[in-house]
Amino acid sequence: MDASVLLVLAAGPTVLLAVMDSGYQFADVTWPLGTGDLYAAVYRAAALFQLLWLGALVLLRIAVSGRSPERKTVMFLPLVALAVPVTAGPVMQQLQLPGMNVTTGLLLRTVLLAWLACEVCLHHGIPLSRSLSSDERLHRWRTAAGHTEKVGIYCAIGTTLTMAAVLMLRWIGPDGMPVMRTSQTSALGADSPTDLFLTLPWVIVLEGVVIGTVALLLHTAGRPTWQIYTTVAVPEIIFHAYFGVPAVLMGVYALLCTRFYLRYHRLGPLLLGHALYDVIGLLLAYLPFLYRIALGFALMTACTAVERWLPKKKPLHPALDKELSL
Repeated sequence: MDASVLLVLAAGPTVLLAVMDSGYQFADVTWPLGTGDLYAAVYRAAALFQLLWLGALVLLRIAVSGRSPERKTVMFLPLVALAVPVTAGPVMQQLQLPGMNVTTGLLLRTVLLAWLACEVCLHHGIPLSRSLSSDERLHRWRTAAGHTEKVGIYCAIGTTLTMAAVLMLRWIGPDGMPVMRTSQTSALGADSPTDLFLTLPWVIVLEGVVIGTVALLLHTAGRPTWQIYTTVAVPEIIFHAYFGVPAVLMGVYALLCTRFYLRYHRLGPLLLGHALYDVIGLLLAYLPFLYRIALGFALMTACTAVERWLPKKKPLHPALDKELSL
């Protein structure tokens, strides 16, 4: 139940916006004038329910913590610090008073969602990341680098398949086929690299919650594998609906990352691999072709140097070495 509610609250507004944008872009749907107000209401309601849920979980955790009243008050202060701007922002917008800009609001919502996901897992006694084994602790950096590299490769697989399908359908597909006809940055409505960089924390946390927390909660509840993968893949496909029909192939990325998290149960590499891939992709997207090649070569050289620098004084345990090679 908590997994479904968390998924709706986290992904609901983004899914609604993606559907509205895709309808306008690919089907020339003219939405009624009040649609924007409806989306704003859904957005604010989701943030408010997340805040209330977070407050209830924090209060419950504080109540059973057995700490002194002073310590309990200190534990509750971060929630108050987050609640004030989250609730005051919509009020100031309604009264047309100077308040938070879009970037600040998105950053606050990112913190709210990440904290809520952690509290939900704590409430169910589920660690977001499993403890390292003795062999993994001995080769901590090599293990983390290997896992982060895996996630980056999964991101590259999903993006490559999707972009290849976009180019193919542009070339041989019917004229009416819903396919992205512009660049990815234009389809996202970004006027500058800064706009996209500022949204990266939200994107990474949102997809991390969908792929990680929701999948973990469903797995712990004993849901069948097909249900877990479907629950994760469908929102991910809708998130990337600006690609058109090829967005279906982003489901491959979602399935691979979900399989990774359920198998290794490591949240850090999941988020870091996604973040590094998106940052590199944004840097390349706004550079001329020759600069893209040069930067790609420099990044490969840097990754090779780091991999050689990582300590290898003692060989990995055979089981761990096999795990990292998969």
